[in-house]
Amino acid sequence: MNKLFSSFFARLYGYIVIAMLASMLLTFAVLDNWNEHNNTEDFVDDTLFVVAVLERQRHEKAQSAKVFYPLLDSLLYPFEVNWINNTSIESKCADCEFIGSYKNVDVYERVDGLLVAVHRLTQAMPGVLLLQDKQTLLPEHRDENLFYAFDLEAYAVEVVCVFIILASGAALYLPLRQLQHSIIHLDDVSEKIGAGDFSVRANKDLPVPLNKLADRFNTMAKELSSKFNESQIFAQAVPHELRTPLSRIQLAAGILRQHMPNEEQLTLIDNIDQYIDDIDGLCTQIIAFSKLNLQSEKSSKKQVTLVNFINNRVQQLALEPDIEIRVYCSTSIELFVNEVNLRLVLDNLLKNAVLYAHQQVTVRIESNEAQVVLCIEDDGDGIPEQDRANIFIPFARLDKSRNRNTGGLGLGLAITSAATKAMHGSIKVTDANPHGAKFMVVIPV
Repeated sequence: MNKLFSSFFARLYGYIVIAMLASMLLTFAVLDNWNEHNNTEDFVDDTLFVVAVLERQRHEKAQSAKVFYPLLDSLLYPFEVNWINNTSIESKCADCEFIGSYKNVDVYERVDGLLVAVHRLTQAMPGVLLLQDKQTLLPEHRDENLFYAFDLEAYAVEVVCVFIILASGAALYLPLRQLQHSIIHLDDVSEKIGAGDFSVRANKDLPVPLNKLADRFNTMAKELSSKFNESQIFAQAVPHELRTPLSRIQLAAGILRQHMPNEEQLTLIDNIDQYIDDIDGLCTQIIAFSKLNLQSEKSSKKQVTLVNFINNRVQQLALEPDIEIRVYCSTSIELFVNEVNLRLVLDNLLKNAVLYAHQQVTVRIESNEAQVVLCIEDDGDGIPEQDRANIFIPFARLDKSRNRNTGGLGLGLAITSAATKAMHGSIKVTDANPHGAKFMVVIPV
């Protein structure tokens, strides 16, 4: 529920609904009060007209009010007409409640909802004339067809107001809904661009000003695609171009070795060979890193039994014999994955752990229905927390004073991170227990 209402548009739609309901309630309250006031005024006007007619008839007959009105046949008139000799109306209307005066006529309301008008004919004449709505005008006594026709007319204003409010809500909802779809589309495009799909393009047939934003998205994707392709071409071309002169240098060093019997000179030649191997290894890593960035989603996958795969890689790598590598993995854990990516992750993490471990490296595999978790930890000095955000950046070094034997070439963990992302997984580093670094790779099943 919190996630639903955290959406801007969900809250906006909620505010529109609340505003519409509040508008309806306010409209009904105002109209109800207005209708009640108008009904009272109409009732008083009608009684004034009837009283004027009756008074004209009384004067024509030259009768007093206390003689004329008691003999009056109320069936001939739309109101029940009663004459009270005093000004108190309790005898005829004990349950009446005073609701107001209009045109010098006091208006009361009975408990059954009928209105009563009290007319004082003259100041000198004792008594009052009561005109009441007839019971036959109540809904339960009305003709059914007349009742529905009257109701429709009575609530016509409310119906019109509700229609106007609903139409206004629809007029707000439709463009907002269109805006929401447009923003969702742009969000999807930006997500794909962020994931490295620079071929995606935004639909430019969007309302202003979103069409300009879509056009800028497309321009950005085009520029990123161009720069990315250039960098990938460069990253793959440079190592290949370097290997040609490296091979020549290595050949020249081999020839020199045959003509230099001096032990000190041979040591220098060995150093040259080591430097060439280092550069060749760096070229291999650069090519591997660039291939990971170009890897297709449809790259080949196969079912891998992890315990066999890990033990095989430990033997193939022939790591430092003084460092013990312990593997904890169930024989039943399997993973359908790109084997090259998994090998890059495992090899680089094992090499890194062995490089910094004092005595032992632990490999632990855990799994559930959703994911497989690969943990590799060493008992070395660990990685400071402030440096953990940088270790997966290409050529990043935690200690600039380290040489190539301790600092690495700076691409191993970057390749690990890229290979993990290629498997739609995640990687993080924490502290091992009691000390050292612990790398945790989570791969979805």
